[in-house]
Amino acid sequence: MQLSSDVLQWLEHRKQQLIHRQLLVISGEQCWARRTIEALINVEQPDSIFTLNGEHSDATNKSYKHALGKEYQYVIYDAFYGVRASALFALSGCVSQSGLMILLCPDLNAWPTTPDPERQLRSSYQTKDTDNLSYFIKWLSQHVLDDPYVCILKENSFRHTTAPVETLPQPCSESFCRTQDQQAVVDRILTEYPQSTMQMVITANRGRGKSSALGIASGHLLCKTEDQIVVTAAHQSMTTNVFNQAHRVIDSIEVDIQRAQNAKDRISFMAFDALLSSDNKIDLILVDEAAIIPNQILEQLLHRCPRVIFSTTVQGYEGSGRGFELRFKPFLKTNYPEHLSLTLTQPIRWYPNDVLEAFWYKAMAMETYQEATKTEPGSPYADTSQLSSRQSETTYLDVSKLTHRKLTASQLIANARLLNDVFSLLVDAHYQTTPDDLVRMLDASDQHVFASFTADQELVAVALVNQEGGQTISDLAVDVASGRRRVRGHLTAQKLAYVFANDALMTLNYIRIIRIAVKSQYWQQGLGTSLVDHIKEFGVALKCDFLSSSFGLTAELLTFWQKNRFSVVHIGMKRDPASGEFSGLLLKSLNPLQDVLLISLERFGLQELKFQKDHRLATLPADIFDKLLSVKINSIPVKSVCANHYCYLQQFIAGSRPLHSIERQLFEWLSTLNQEWVSSLNEEWVSSLNEEWLSTLNQEWVSSLNQVSSLNQEWVSTLNEHRDVSLLSEFRFLVDLVVRRHSIKQISADYGLTGKKQVERYARECVNALLNKQVKTE
Repeated sequence: MQLSSDVLQWLEHRKQQLIHRQLLVISGEQCWARRTIEALINVEQPDSIFTLNGEHSDATNKSYKHALGKEYQYVIYDAFYGVRASALFALSGCVSQSGLMILLCPDLNAWPTTPDPERQLRSSYQTKDTDNLSYFIKWLSQHVLDDPYVCILKENSFRHTTAPVETLPQPCSESFCRTQDQQAVVDRILTEYPQSTMQMVITANRGRGKSSALGIASGHLLCKTEDQIVVTAAHQSMTTNVFNQAHRVIDSIEVDIQRAQNAKDRISFMAFDALLSSDNKIDLILVDEAAIIPNQILEQLLHRCPRVIFSTTVQGYEGSGRGFELRFKPFLKTNYPEHLSLTLTQPIRWYPNDVLEAFWYKAMAMETYQEATKTEPGSPYADTSQLSSRQSETTYLDVSKLTHRKLTASQLIANARLLNDVFSLLVDAHYQTTPDDLVRMLDASDQHVFASFTADQELVAVALVNQEGGQTISDLAVDVASGRRRVRGHLTAQKLAYVFANDALMTLNYIRIIRIAVKSQYWQQGLGTSLVDHIKEFGVALKCDFLSSSFGLTAELLTFWQKNRFSVVHIGMKRDPASGEFSGLLLKSLNPLQDVLLISLERFGLQELKFQKDHRLATLPADIFDKLLSVKINSIPVKSVCANHYCYLQQFIAGSRPLHSIERQLFEWLSTLNQEWVSSLNEEWVSSLNEEWLSTLNQEWVSSLNQVSSLNQEWVSTLNEHRDVSLLSEFRFLVDLVVRRHSIKQISADYGLTGKKQVERYARECVNALLNKQVKTE
């Protein structure tokens, strides 16, 4: 296949001048589009190509992150295999200076109604689309048609232009730096370093050279001092550029080979967990892409070394950059008021005022955020802390005069300003909002957008909610409740069914508030509560049983939801890797018939909280724990909603439940063993056990044990008669594990095991042996 003369002339014209990166859309029949891209590659012979999706692709929609941090002259995205917005947005940052991003897609007019393999992943399991139209693709297609710098190649036409570079970056006097603000950051690091302490934050959007700045500064420091520098990140591959730049500087400055090698040996990578546990002397810690690392780890790194530099992307590939802004920077401001905050604004990978970057900000409804942080031509992004400070002044309004509306996808894409305002508010308020969330917001039929407006139609609050549960997923209820299955979406229904081992909870109807955001100048005026009340009315009209929310527990958020009469029914036993916080699941009854059920769920959650207080939840902040305990639960007698202990234990044995999810049930079951039998086997050991055991039991909880059926006495007598030593060993192991709460390391050493997996495997064997013995004697 040969390219038309128009295409060839356009390609040649791009080579003859300084031009911006551009988006080329090849739109038409699938086979023709692929033959066209093959012909284009054969003609151009680009230095580097990255292809997403297709038979000979470098990655798929699931594995696109392998390309991040690298540069390619051509980035080709084959949309015939489905569209993932986060991949499109992220890969646009991999296109090198003057390069092309090429999008293969169906005819633009037909694309919104063309089946998309990714479409089913946008909605919850068994959710049926109301129509076959993708509102996101319609939105994207319209932006392709409207943007004058996007070139569109069809089988019988070619709309094309070039984007000449009008503003060139000012030359940099420092030979190692490529922009003036990169040089300014390097100079500031070198100036501040002699101080005994230094906490610094470097933020930037993609392609601004923040990692290079760390490496250049490190190279200079290693040549001037004998200090030790440690680089850490979520993955070592993220730090390659830091080391490359540091070694480049060292090789240029140090002419002596031995001295150069000595300098290179004094900069090393350490995973942050290893770094925190080591006692090696460290003079400077560099944290690259800090927003990906949990806040609690970042806080600990500040205690590990007197000099720490955090570098991160503001608008991260997965939205994590906003979490850094909203959560960690306020911590620094409070606890380290002398810290320095620097921002890189001038692009390095592409020219200032890049048209490709501008297109994707518009297409991903982030234009409002981009415009709010602009400063001057050629320097498009300011430190977002400036944005926060500008919005921090309180503006009072009459909440009673607000109007609340449910916004449809068709309304949102018809009003670009409204969609940008809605999504930017969600991005600004929540650290995990991504371009994929925009697609779900527009295309998932089980998601709904609610917004609050003033009398002059100013958007002041927005909420994203999801319908979950119901009879449509009843066929999987038993498997989900037992831990054998997990399906897409339905977070509340699946979590409750699993935690309480009760399949009936799977088929109740829930409305979950996924995100809720209020403009910062209107905080603490009841806008959030007013919007929640409106959503409650929506749920009641749909005859839902519960309104729910799940989030990383902070004192501020917990106060809000408790104020709105939500009850905590479950707390996760592990900190969320993104937020660094324990997650909580909260419910509010919408159906009077479910009020008693909510009491039972809440009581179960409180029992788990008390049991795990000094173990799995030992690091739960005291103020949150106090708030959770301060809630008065109705004391009326209600039937327990959770399965009996044996159900949990059998699922643990089968491998469908991890140890941490059945520890309390196992503890209570062990507590029912006949003490006289245990004493006769080893009085000294049991004496110490009894004292330790009783000291761990909350008296209110002990009284509840009277309701637990004791083990079959005939079985106990059989054990007493035969002195089954092997079962004593297994019993001892379980007691050490869940009663004495020995660490995995100690348990492994005491019982000759190699780690967590073997400990859990042996625990399953021990529980199985004891239960089997009970069954045989019965």
